Formats: sequence, structure tokens, C-alpha cells
Amino acid sequence: MTVIFFRERCAAHVEDGVRYRPHIEVLERDHPERRFVAAMALHALDLQEGAIAGPYDERFAHAAARALLMPAEATQARLHESDAALAERFAAPLDQVAARREELALARLRGV
Repeated sequence: MTVIFFRERCAAHVEDGVRYRPHIEVLERDHPERRFVAAMALHALDLQEGAIAGPYDERFAHAAARALLMPAEATQARLHESDAALAERFAAPLDQVAARREELALARLRGV
């Protein structure tokens, strides 16, 4: 079983599916925080099913969730927009937009 933490709280358990904790379960399906936890859970499921290798790591799960919710090409094309506009466009938590900007900037520097 993998325990998903978001905002320093247990948000979900992943084992043969995803079980959200009550504070996430009550959120609408399109709520940015629920979507982010769901994306982290998909990463955990991929690890459990062997689709990707390695142990579950919270930092990687956050990065995987950002990449899923804010795809590189679509986000790059809109970097001129404010963090709030990007968060709304991609239905992602506002505080995750800055982290995604940093990841994309590093990827550009590395030539990826």
C-alpha cells in the first residue's frame, strides 16, 4: 500500500485502486487539489503495476502530477500568463504552478 501525502496530510491510499481521505473525497472531481492527488495516485499505481521502476518518492510523485496536469508543451506556450491564470487553465493548485515553471526552466537549460 502506498500512502499519498499532500500539504503534509494523508490524502489517499493506493492499493488495488485509490481511496481518498475524507477531506479530499468531498471535493468536486474537477477541484485542483483532488486532481493533483489523483495524479499523484496514478504515479503510485504505475509504480505498483511495474509500468515505471523505482520506489514511491513524494518529490517524484509531485513532479509527475505537475507534468500530467500541466503538460510541458502546453504550459511552455503560456508561460507569459500569470500563475493564477495557469492554475485556472490547467485546474492545478496555484502553488504548484511556480514549481512547474522551475521544472520547465531547468529542462530548457539542460536542452531537454
